[in-house]
Amino acid sequence: VQGLDAAIKDDLPGMLAGPAAVRKQAIEVAALLGIQDIVPSLSKIFANTTAAEESRVAAFKALAQLSEDVTQLLADGKTDSSEGIRIAALELLAEKKPDLAIGTLAETIVSGSTRARQTAIALLGTIAQPAAQQALSEAFVSFNKGELSNTVALDLVNAAEAAGTDQLKTLVAD
Repeated sequence: VQGLDAAIKDDLPGMLAGPAAVRKQAIEVAALLGIQDIVPSLSKIFANTTAAEESRVAAFKALAQLSEDVTQLLADGKTDSSEGIRIAALELLAEKKPDLAIGTLAETIVSGSTRARQTAIALLGTIAQPAAQQALSEAFVSFNKGELSNTVALDLVNAAEAAGTDQLKTLVAD
């Protein structure tokens, strides 16, 4: 809607100071509308480790959307204390730099939390590169050896189907 960004721009500071749910929605709308004026506020929210995780994750994603260079944002996100931020960083890495993401995603499958493993597996299924398919194949082998918990079984099947390779389809059938 034309002019919507101007209509809400003046109200953004109040919305960002509101409850976490309102703040999250305001951040998402501002990013969707490309309101660059919000970047300093987003940076503060993201840096505030005592802020609600949903607000920090929304700020991280909005910064990624509004920034041309996400290199530093990715570095900060990958090492953040919040699992939600680290997972958002995995998603951003897979979207912006899939070549670099494959190794990180494979490592996450081995050493991440259940939620991070599930995300990494799903993301590998979206990267149409032989290295990503190889990482998924290795995850299947680890799963079959009992090295990965049953909580990732459905994620492996879904990722294999998304990747669509014959090798992965065979692993699913087995």
